[in-house]
Amino acid sequence: MENAEQPGLSSSFRHQFVEAANKNESILEFRADSRWAPIWKEENIVQNPPMRVEFEHTVVFGTFGEALSMRRGKSGWGQFVKVEPLRPDDVLHPTRIVYQLKATNKMRQRWEFRDTFRNVLGKDRRLVTLAMQLKKSEFLERLTREDVRIIQRKLDLKPGAFWRVVRKGDEYGVDGIHAFMQRLEERTKGYRLSFNSPGTHSL
Repeated sequence: MENAEQPGLSSSFRHQFVEAANKNESILEFRADSRWAPIWKEENIVQNPPMRVEFEHTVVFGTFGEALSMRRGKSGWGQFVKVEPLRPDDVLHPTRIVYQLKATNKMRQRWEFRDTFRNVLGKDRRLVTLAMQLKKSEFLERLTREDVRIIQRKLDLKPGAFWRVVRKGDEYGVDGIHAFMQRLEERTKGYRLSFNSPGTHSL
């Protein structure tokens, strides 16, 4: 949300963010390292505390201003939602701003398909790169008969469908890659029975 301004923090509200930052495991590690200690000293934290800045599809770990700066030009992150104090196990970098894409983020959904397909294809992972680089007609023309057999055997997809999934994996929605792989396993290896409780997905 480009027109958002840094929220005014009352002294008690600011204290919550400062206290949480002082308990964050990454920040404690930075303070123990002489290279980063001056950057992460408490005086700097008090002046401009890092926090969890949440957008619809992304969470940024940094100051509010840093999060808004990164948000500009990234329409896929969605609108600003809220700020929260850092959690002890939130992972930060000493000199870079860290962010996590939620499961609802379309870019994450595409990456999940591409990374999974590369793992499944193994030595033939070049086919994912090829699909990313070429238009559909060019990709189909470039494929050999062996390439077609590999795609069908390992992913149970026709070449045109493979190209589209690589480019538009977000069309499968949240956790689409998990549903795809489950269906693939059921088609190629038989149905899988699970007696575990439904799991929760988090970033």
